[in-house]
Amino acid sequence: MEAAAKKKVKENPKKEMANLPGQQPHLAQPNYGNIAQNLRGLADEAVLFPNIPLIDQGQQIIVLLNQTQQDVNQIRQDFNQIRQDFNQMIQGQNQIRQEINRMIQGQNQIQHDILRKNNFSRLCNSSITRSDSLMEPLVDVNGHLTHGFPRNRANIRRLQGDDIDRLLRELGLHIDPAEAVHTRKEHFLRFIGMVSSGL
Repeated sequence: MEAAAKKKVKENPKKEMANLPGQQPHLAQPNYGNIAQNLRGLADEAVLFPNIPLIDQGQQIIVLLNQTQQDVNQIRQDFNQIRQDFNQMIQGQNQIRQEINRMIQGQNQIQHDILRKNNFSRLCNSSITRSDSLMEPLVDVNGHLTHGFPRNRANIRRLQGDDIDRLLRELGLHIDPAEAVHTRKEHFLRFIGMVSSGL
C-alpha cells in the first residue's frame, strides 16, 4: 500500500504540470515551414517597392497627361478652323459661281439687246432705195455704235479696203483678205440689211 501511494504521488505531479492554469490541452501549434515560406514571399515583394513611382515622377506623369490633353484640344481647334476655312472657301466659290451666272445673264441680255437693235436697223435699211438716204447704224459686238459707220450708200462707195475691214471686224464678221474689196462691201451691205447694193 505504501509503495502504491508513492507511485501515485510520482504520477500526480505530471498530471498537474499538464493542466496548469491558462494552458489549453491539444491546441494547434505554429507551422514554422509556412512562416518561413510567407517570409520569403514578403521579401520577394519588398524588393519591388523601388518600382513604385516617386512623387516627382507622379507629378511628371500628371504634367504629361495635361500636355497631351492640351495637344488634343489644339488639334480639335485646328480641325474646326480648317473646317471653317473650307466652308468659307465653298461659300466663296458659290459667290463666284453666282457672279459668273449674273455675268452670263448680263452678257446674254447684251447680246439680246444687240440683236434686237441691229434687227431694227436692218429693217430700216432694207427700205432705202436712194444712195443719199441716211442709213440706220448697227451696234458692234459690245453693244456700242459702230465707229465710222457710213451715213449712206455714197459713203460706202468711197470706203477703202482697210475701212471696210474695220467695219466688218467691229460687227464680228469674218474677213477674207483674198476677197476683193468690192466683195467685202457686198458682205457689209447684206449684213446691214441693204437689199441691193447699187455700187
